[in-house]
Amino acid sequence: MAEPARLVILHEGDNPTLGYFGVSIESMYAQLSVLRVDISRNPEDFQLAWGDVVVIMRYLNNAWYRKLQKCKPCLAGLIYFMDDDLLDSSAMVGLPINYVRKLKQKALRYRGWIKRYCSGLWVGANMLAEKYADLEPKLLNPSPPTFYLTRSKPVYVAYHGSTSHRDEIIWLYDVMAPVLKYGSNIYMEIFGDSYVSRLYRDLPHVSVIQAMSWPNYFAYTSSRRVDLFLVPLISKSFNRGRSYTKFFDSARLGAAGLYSCVAPYKDFVDNKKDGLLLSNEKQLWVDAILSLSENSGQREYLANNCKLRAASLIKKSYSDNILRQKNAS
Repeated sequence: MAEPARLVILHEGDNPTLGYFGVSIESMYAQLSVLRVDISRNPEDFQLAWGDVVVIMRYLNNAWYRKLQKCKPCLAGLIYFMDDDLLDSSAMVGLPINYVRKLKQKALRYRGWIKRYCSGLWVGANMLAEKYADLEPKLLNPSPPTFYLTRSKPVYVAYHGSTSHRDEIIWLYDVMAPVLKYGSNIYMEIFGDSYVSRLYRDLPHVSVIQAMSWPNYFAYTSSRRVDLFLVPLISKSFNRGRSYTKFFDSARLGAAGLYSCVAPYKDFVDNKKDGLLLSNEKQLWVDAILSLSENSGQREYLANNCKLRAASLIKKSYSDNILRQKNAS
């Protein structure tokens, strides 16, 4: 068998097992360089080298199975790691059917091959070490990076558009994708149906909320805190007939509002005072959201002025209505 030269960790996406046990696995070969490889990658695009130690983290697929079978003679080690009981179908009784199907497809079906060809079994729980004692497993303890224990203050971003805003929802995806990639403390909520859920499901920190009646929406937004309220509007005939009601939603949410610099907001919002006006250039929105996410003082300034102006407008409207009633009588 070759001498260990490099540690290759095969994992499926960015997942809790990688987060909590990745460092523990790497520490087993602390002297080696480490390469983490997502099994969604085409294995033909990746070259396993002489002396690689490969750790399969929970899951495998047919493409990588064939790759490992072919390259096994050149490997310095082939290890299977699990932090759940993935090699015994009886342990899966009572689990949701779809989850069991996933475990069988990506782990259990390879049980015989794992026991025969893997040079080591590593586990993440005492019970697993005891149950599979005949395979002489090594017990690893979770060892997450230190930043897993730190808490950054979250910044909540909201878009509350109805189904009539399908164009804006699609447009906003290209804005929020880089925002959520670089703003690790940014969380987004967006109203939408199953289409919106499918569109945004791969973005981190996104909650898609089903549409609700006006009384429920009013109650929800009256008790909800939002930092940034997004009001993009694609310039088209139907949108030009809208009013500036989202300004009041922003005030009620206590948020700093970001508005497209088109009617009705172009001539209503006092730019950089009670809201931010932006042309519909996606990078401008990305930069503005990221900048405001790091500047709580600027957010509070815009939000406070928005609330003051909204209150002033409501007071004036009430006074005007009283005056009209008096004149009418």
